[in-house]
Amino acid sequence: MNAAYRAMGVGTARVLLDWASAEPVYGGYDWSTWDTALVHCSSHGFAVSLAVYGVPAWAIRVPGRELSYAPEAFAEFVCAALNRARTLAPGIVQSFEWHEEPTHAWADGMSPLHGTEQRDPSQYFVAILTTTYRAVKQAFPEVAVVMDGIRGAFHHVDDLYQLGCGPYCDAINIHQYQPHAPGYDDPSGMHLFHFPTLLTYLRFMANRWGDDKPVWVTQYSWTTSGWGWGDIGEDRKAAYMEYVTDVSRRLGFVHRVFPELGVSSSTAGAGSAAVVYDDGNYMPGPASLSVVTTAYLRLQAYAQAYPVWTGVPEPVPLLPAASRACAVTNSGFESGAAGWSGAFSVDASTRFAGAFSARVDGAGGYIESARFALEGGRLYEVKARVKVDAPAPSSAAVWMELFYSSAPGHLGYVIPENYYGVVDTRQYPGGWRRVCWPYFSAPGACEAFLKFSLQGEGTFWLDDVTVRPLTMSTVPVATVIPSAVHAGVLGVGDRVSATVLIVNAGSEDLAGVITTDRPWITVSTAAFTGDVTAVTVSVDNGLLRASSGRHAGAVTVSWQGGSTAVPVSFDAGGTGVSVTNAYPNPFSDAVTFRCVLDAPAEVRVRVYTMDGRLIRSIAVRGATGDNRILWDGCNQQGMQVANGPYLYQVEVWDSQGVRRVSGKVARLR
Repeated sequence: MNAAYRAMGVGTARVLLDWASAEPVYGGYDWSTWDTALVHCSSHGFAVSLAVYGVPAWAIRVPGRELSYAPEAFAEFVCAALNRARTLAPGIVQSFEWHEEPTHAWADGMSPLHGTEQRDPSQYFVAILTTTYRAVKQAFPEVAVVMDGIRGAFHHVDDLYQLGCGPYCDAINIHQYQPHAPGYDDPSGMHLFHFPTLLTYLRFMANRWGDDKPVWVTQYSWTTSGWGWGDIGEDRKAAYMEYVTDVSRRLGFVHRVFPELGVSSSTAGAGSAAVVYDDGNYMPGPASLSVVTTAYLRLQAYAQAYPVWTGVPEPVPLLPAASRACAVTNSGFESGAAGWSGAFSVDASTRFAGAFSARVDGAGGYIESARFALEGGRLYEVKARVKVDAPAPSSAAVWMELFYSSAPGHLGYVIPENYYGVVDTRQYPGGWRRVCWPYFSAPGACEAFLKFSLQGEGTFWLDDVTVRPLTMSTVPVATVIPSAVHAGVLGVGDRVSATVLIVNAGSEDLAGVITTDRPWITVSTAAFTGDVTAVTVSVDNGLLRASSGRHAGAVTVSWQGGSTAVPVSFDAGGTGVSVTNAYPNPFSDAVTFRCVLDAPAEVRVRVYTMDGRLIRSIAVRGATGDNRILWDGCNQQGMQVANGPYLYQVEVWDSQGVRRVSGKVARLR
């Protein structure tokens, strides 16, 4: 069997060692399984990556909490296993992996959280990881320490960095098993299980903290028996395993991959994930190998084609990121409760940043954002700061949901992959935990809202909620809308204002300054921060007093690492147009825009969301005199828009050019 794996191109064997079997009583070791694996790997020239799993009953200190064992006991066992390997086969063990998946902890009958508080690394895993890392590096500095295997819980990497664990592992670790459910069973498909995107997101979270650790894929396969979704067959399983291998190589930052080599005498259930099916005889000998799978043959051919991975990245398509951040109203609660609903209060005494946060008390308490526009079929990252105060970690958790609609009357929802609540956060810096999760919007989705609710007894606070494009870049990016401002025809003494939006088009915080290069161009603010900033740009021919010609200048928007210039111009000449503001403002059912013309002209009204997305355009032929244009509160598809602020722009086109007036209008029903 091992000879077959060697012929397949395997150089390192990932050996699983059950702690419960190898140390059934404290200090009483049974190395029989470990010894056999070491002897076989040594005889066939394999290096070894040790993956420890299982917990002996004697080590569990809190009933129902499998991870509650003493970190020192675990570190002692790992070092004993490595010392055993050093004695039998010096230098054979190259790495150690804590194989358990703490992000899948569950305990039946333990309401309200069912033991899922163990999934938060601050509860147990941080102490296990740091204690074991120090012990291993002190005695076996040549052995790489790989973090626990992630399956779905991509936020786990960011949690570990928040808790100061960046220096305590040498590689990020993912276990990749593609869902069988229709619509998600293609790892290259347009959905959130898109494999290259997920790998890149893991790496991006490390990059955020200034780290460039490699990623290891320490388990991957696909069962041919589709777990209730139908048999996928050996050919499709093989194609999947080859795809995962190829993407890992091409991305450049994946240094090790370990396909599911496990042998099985069963081709049903989990056994069908193996690349070799055997006759049940696990002892060496001619009879121990019966069938090599299609996956085996394709991985063997791949290893021959790429015997060495250079680490040089090659282009790999990722899910497309959104073009700009969503306009989450009052995301930091600096305007009190505006834009939010639910059973909550505004708190000035406890906050992450600024002057306020939202506070939710008691079971059933919740807070819900106003609806915001989004782009369908695009990748976002939802982020927020959450602080949880509960009698015990198992007493309360915050549940997070995103609801979206793509048509009138439609409402779908998603929950972050494998978060299962945010529990007591007192171990996080300042008591605040950053929650972050990727979201790939459904095709056709046009608006969404977020809901945070409390399960169990306790209190939580919420602050700095954002929904931004997931660009996989730590460099801030801004988009300025519109890209140019032309104030039309201005007579001497005329002054016209327009609204310019500075929109966050990246994944990180955005802040900067705004300057002008002409005295007749002024802006309402010299600095900006946040995801959407509305800036009033005023063009004043009362200062320049020009009577003819075109005059030009620029507004420059600068942020961390970038800048853009917005051309500003006007034509000096006669006037004859007066545009008033919208009324009533705020409005409930409809709003009217009024303009007075001295001659017939084309009048256009455009309405935008606060992040600059055009939602309604109305064009009329204006007559001489008083003209009134009604907006009925519907978008271009006929759907009523949600409560909140909107931007508008009224344009009048006549023989002298175009004149624009911009402003804000709010809906309140």
